[in-house]
Formats: sequence, C-alpha cells, structure tokens
Amino acid sequence: MVDYKDIELAQVKVIKTALQKGRKYDNFAKNYEDYLKKLLKELYKVYYYTAKEKNCERLDDKIEQMFKAMAI
Repeated sequence: MVDYKDIELAQVKVIKTALQKGRKYDNFAKNYEDYLKKLLKELYKVYYYTAKEKNCERLDDKIEQMFKAMAI
C-alpha cells in the first residue's frame, strides 16, 4: 500500500531543492549581470580616453596647420 505522507514529503523535498537551486541560479545571474556592467563601464572608459586622445591629436594637427598658414 502507498503511504501518501511519504509521497508528500518527497514532493516537498523536491520543491525545496528546486527553489534553492533557483535562488542559486538567480544569484549567479545577478552576479554575472553585475560583472558585465563593470566590464562595460571599463570599456566605456577606455573608449572615452581613446576618443579624447584622438580628438586632441586632431586639434593639435589643426593648430599646427593654422600656425603653418600664418607663417606663410
């Protein structure tokens, strides 16, 4: 004969385990999301400084061209 209390206990254990693993994966996803945000922030910083340097080089070139034009 089947003992329904044993079946209920097994179901409760399965549900608890699934919920714990779900929380674990939720935490993993959150940590991964935070990690990706940090990397993206660093990438934007690198992009910003690279663009800033390129812009400065262009400005320096334009200033040199203006001085050359004035010297003529």
